[in-house]
Amino acid sequence: MDKSISANVKDMTIEELVKSIDSKNVWINRITLVAPGIILLIDLILKVIGITDTSLSKLVLQIVPPLVIIVPLYQLINLHGLVIKKQQEENDTIDIDRKAISIYGRTIWDDARANIDYTKGITLLLEHGFDTLSQKLFASLVTLTATLATVEGSITACLSYLFIILVMYSLSFWSLDQMKQNKEERKMSEYLLLTISVLTNLLAFLFYFILVTVVYFSYVSTKVFFWGYFGFNVVLLIFIGYNYRGLIKSIKLRTEESSKK
Repeated sequence: MDKSISANVKDMTIEELVKSIDSKNVWINRITLVAPGIILLIDLILKVIGITDTSLSKLVLQIVPPLVIIVPLYQLINLHGLVIKKQQEENDTIDIDRKAISIYGRTIWDDARANIDYTKGITLLLEHGFDTLSQKLFASLVTLTATLATVEGSITACLSYLFIILVMYSLSFWSLDQMKQNKEERKMSEYLLLTISVLTNLLAFLFYFILVTVVYFSYVSTKVFFWGYFGFNVVLLIFIGYNYRGLIKSIKLRTEESSKK
């Protein structure tokens, strides 16, 4: 999350990106007030005029709303990337004995020397609507999955998807609520929770589109879809935990070296 910066925003300043995000958020707030009703209304109209559940018109209805929300959400993720990039350019590296490589490994040694505070972007993301956009994406995905479930033979796949995103978003929203209530110095544990929240949104978005293709084209079974999504979440959580452990070690190493001086 912190090192991948989209090509179309890498030359923007933090201020310019914030302005772009805030502008999009204004329109999204207006649209999403009535979006669920509009989606259901269009879905009913399509049924009344005899358009099938697997028609091109229905497919467009299923994929457009999440795309509108994911754009500023993705920009917010890049905003955190810009905060990290700014620190990389401005912070002085810390001189750490190379002997530490044999104890901690090269990656942890490099992270410790880089002197990056990964928690700096958390407040910025929360102040510019990350939690609100997450809620709107979740509501949009639930509404669209409900309309998708009307397609014959799709109910099991849709229920599987809804079950997983309900679990993951429950953790995500709890994490974001805890971060919003914290008015003191940010902790690394909050960076871990923010990373989980970011990946919850991205995976829910990605696997929603996979769900749509599964329902429309039936190229994999519901069981494969469910365990694929579930397994992907588990593997990513393990991967995040492993990398978080490395960051904690790099902070420990940096602190130890600073205390010697």
